[in-house]
Parts: sequence; C-alpha cells; structure tokens
Amino acid sequence: MRALIVYPKGGRLLVSAEDAKENALVTREIIEQYTTGLDPNKRRKFEEVRVVSDSEFVECPDHLQWVSSCEFMCGGVIIFNSATVGLVEQAKKTAKENQRIRVVIFTGLIPDGEVVFVSKGGISSIEALMNAC
Repeated sequence: MRALIVYPKGGRLLVSAEDAKENALVTREIIEQYTTGLDPNKRRKFEEVRVVSDSEFVECPDHLQWVSSCEFMCGGVIIFNSATVGLVEQAKKTAKENQRIRVVIFTGLIPDGEVVFVSKGGISSIEALMNAC
C-alpha cells in the first residue's frame, strides 16, 4: 500500500508554512517507523510514503494516480495533514471520486453538524474524544 501526505503549502492560522511541512515529515516518519519490521500478516505495510504540498497535489494528477495504482484492494491512503478548510473540501472531493483510496484528515477543524469518526484504538485517548466535541 502507498501513502501520500498532503500539507498546506502556505501554512494555516498559527502554523507557519515551514511548520506545516515539518509536521508532514514527522507524520511520514511515524508511519514508516510503525510499519517497518512488523509482521505483514498483522499490519499493513506501506511500500512507500510521499509528502507533497496542497498545490502540488491539486496541480499534478500523477500523485492521485500513484496512490490508486497500488495492487492491493485498498488503493492506498491520502493523509491531509494540518488541513485548512480548502484542504478539507479537497479531501471530501477526493474520497467521493476515488472509492478505493482511504482519505484521512488530521486537523483541529472539527465541523459542526457532522458525524465524527474515531478509531476504537483511539478511544483510549480522552483528548481525542474531547476534541471531537
């Protein structure tokens, strides 16, 4: 499986452009550390993880094709890191148009009036639950 991490090139609110890119690189490191060396029968292992800016993602359809060209049933994962309102809309559009790709949003922008999904594994974190409210 492949993972693509998209970050806002111009930053977001209190997050500078430099910090947004650094956050995306840290996310990549965590994914790579988490999947390296684990039993492939127990965990999905990402064969490659890429980091691109939001403008690169929108302007170059090759990134989307790269993620979806994976041989597995799930075409890969796109993570929108430090997502702005515009990136949230782009994530929704991407998920709707590409059913084989899992789309994940890391953001503090929890929308009102929408269902918030939290993994069963994440429920142990009271902070995640409180941030969803």
